[in-house]
Amino acid sequence: MSESLWLKSAETPNANVGSKQSGSSTVLCTNDHTYQLRQVQSSNSVFILLPSENILEDNQTTTPSLSAISQCTATLELIPSDPAESFTMASQLLKRSLPSYKGTDTDVGLGTNITISRKYKDKNAIFQDAPFSTEEFDKTWNELCAFEVLDRAWVPTPSALALAWKSILSAATVRGVNLEKSFDLKSLVEMVGNDGFPEALIIAVVIRLASDTDYLKDDYVSLDRDKTVQWVGIVCLQKAGESGQASTKGITKSGFLAQWHDLLPEGWRKHASMDLLKTKFSHSDPSKGKIIFGEDIYDPTSLETLPSADTGGKTNRKWHDKFKMGRK
Repeated sequence: MSESLWLKSAETPNANVGSKQSGSSTVLCTNDHTYQLRQVQSSNSVFILLPSENILEDNQTTTPSLSAISQCTATLELIPSDPAESFTMASQLLKRSLPSYKGTDTDVGLGTNITISRKYKDKNAIFQDAPFSTEEFDKTWNELCAFEVLDRAWVPTPSALALAWKSILSAATVRGVNLEKSFDLKSLVEMVGNDGFPEALIIAVVIRLASDTDYLKDDYVSLDRDKTVQWVGIVCLQKAGESGQASTKGITKSGFLAQWHDLLPEGWRKHASMDLLKTKFSHSDPSKGKIIFGEDIYDPTSLETLPSADTGGKTNRKWHDKFKMGRK
């Protein structure tokens, strides 16, 4: 299987403004890894050799030989990027580059005649300028539940994610859909679509939480319990921090757990534990059981639970692409 290579420009994280150190560097991206490039000098002579044949004096006998065709005065060393650092940088890039989807009041262009500004880009255009591999970019995209509408990419705010998930849970409850088991994705998307949320956002949330995001089996999908429970807790805490409720005065642990439980399928509520949100908050007043919001709300290690963007040579279409094709 062939692999694509990209040379991209990347900002240097520790570059100081006004310093002599360059603020950008070059990275080499493969399908699943990103490498920093470093020029290495050597005091030894390095030659590039080409196999050849040497004709002896009798003009009839040849012997194998080597010919020097070029000399290397410097080489490039490939330094693998740290996965956690790549996630943080990719997350910051997407949040900085994409407009925020804040809820159903946000005009994404559906059902209107508005002209989308050229300054907004789709996912592919953003990826072309992003100094990350395809897999690293896709993982971050999925982790943030980013989505596209009318060739315009968006990143939802924590409040929007909480509202979208609440709509999913409410629709499933009213229609008798058990989210603890496999369910018909098309029906769920149609139900939630009536609440005014873009279908692409609902699909993005399901992709983030699904136990199998590679292939859609008979148009049914199932949510991963552990990922869903933790994600809902993170979104609840991040929403509180977004509003300033948890970042200043703090919120009670019991009050937060009540909100968390209300946004989970009934059978999964017992699995909600503050241990799942370690490093996401700090105690502001242990005597009163209050917690405050922590900036490190996304856990880069959780990316390891996401499937690889590389299909390993399989020709099956990813299930969310298949789902989108079926709706055209």
